[in-house]
Order: sequence, then C-alpha cells, then structure tokens
Amino acid sequence: PGVRLNGPGGEFRLANNVNVSFDGLLGEQIVLELDALGISVSTGSACSIPARNDPRAIINSVRFSLGPETRKKDLGDVLKVLPKILEKLNSVRGLNTIIS
Repeated sequence: PGVRLNGPGGEFRLANNVNVSFDGLLGEQIVLELDALGISVSTGSACSIPARNDPRAIINSVRFSLGPETRKKDLGDVLKVLPKILEKLNSVRGLNTIIS
C-alpha cells in the first residue's frame, strides 16, 4: 500500500529502470537507509517526463537502476530490506510533515 510506479508504461519504459513513489515518505530518507546497507539507488527521474505532474511524487520517489553487474541476489537483498526500511520510516512518518 502507498507505493506507486512512476513513468510511462509499455514501449516507452526503460527495461532496466524502476521509479516508484512512497506515499508519505521522502525518497531521500529511503536512499540514505539503503545506502547505509550498501545498496545504491537514487532519487528523481532518469528522463525528463514529470511524475504525473505531482510534485509530491517527485520528492517521494526512488529510482532503482539495474546494470550488467546486477544479479538476482542483489534484487533479493533489496526486497528483503526495503519492507523493513519502509516500516521504520512509516513509524516516524509525522516528522515528514515538518519538512514536506
């Protein structure tokens, strides 16, 4: 719940890129948590298409880019820790209203 896929679908989507928004959370918070675990992701978009013309979707988004060195294990590692990170950040969600 509260996770939305950003960007176009179908043929206009980059096959190695997933950009998602997390309602109520700042993308930068998620980036910092993942970085502390050695997982590199980014905020923002890999292209010039705005995220549904929704400024909040931009600050709430995280971009996962896959490269030739990305392994299935890497994806599994992200899927193991991301729910825990989201749970942790949602538990302090009220703090986001101060800086959003």
